Amino acid sequence: ALELHWPMTGLNAASLALSARTTLGGIDRRNRERIYDSMIGLNVRDLAHQSFAKLSGGQQQRLLLAGAMAADPRILVLDEPTEGLDVRSQQALLALLRGMTAQGLCTVIISHEVQDLMYLADCVAWLHPAETAGEASHVEILPPAELAERVVRLRQGV
Repeated sequence: ALELHWPMTGLNAASLALSARTTLGGIDRRNRERIYDSMIGLNVRDLAHQSFAKLSGGQQQRLLLAGAMAADPRILVLDEPTEGLDVRSQQALLALLRGMTAQGLCTVIISHEVQDLMYLADCVAWLHPAETAGEASHVEILPPAELAERVVRLRQGV
């Protein structure tokens, strides 16, 4: 969680991931350009100089993700990445993640949105809760199409 009472701009918030890797937390021109490029990819470049605390939750989420992506991670773990985003922003984010995955980024996504998983995932780990208290949950590895079929059957009561 970020302390929203700090006078932080969108660029400051997006810079957190890269500044954690540098001496004294400084961001040089090259890294700032990488952050701006990621912000453009997530359609939040215009928020760079606005107060981070005054932005919507979806805008804040996209700025933080832009910063994480600018850090050029090998593995990116996202929890409900499309939550709080409008349809256009969801599509842009998913397309960006798909492109980055095609370029070799390993993406782990926790989501209840089956359509997001269908679009992005090579395989899905479906967590099934334990039947009784004290037992362990179990995980089933499925191709995305099979997950979709099962979800449809569950919703139809079959």
